Amino acid sequence: MDRKKANKVLGIYEEKPIGVTKKGTILSFARQHIGDVEEIEKMCGEDLIKEWKSLTYMNYIYSCVSLNEIERITLLELEMETREDINKEELSKWYKEAETKHKEQELKEEAKYKNG
Repeated sequence: MDRKKANKVLGIYEEKPIGVTKKGTILSFARQHIGDVEEIEKMCGEDLIKEWKSLTYMNYIYSCVSLNEIERITLLELEMETREDINKEELSKWYKEAETKHKEQELKEEAKYKNG
């Protein structure tokens, strides 16, 4: 993985707390750290793809967004760029197909409630 780019990704969100509750609980964003970068670098191509698909589906297609997971997706993608055994065109095709299927399902559900 390009560590310079990875460090830039890790630095996007401030590590400062975003608030403190009345009871003194510190609120902060869940974040990726250098240990996560090392973990990602050790993953085999199949595991990278599996995790990338799962997180990408939830965050970009299903729209259940987590800043921590978007940061992880970015780190996974940085690592996948360096892997020759990962077919990027195949992943792009998967994304488009998954997005299309999801939109079709949403339209079916919407029609069900309108005609209901």
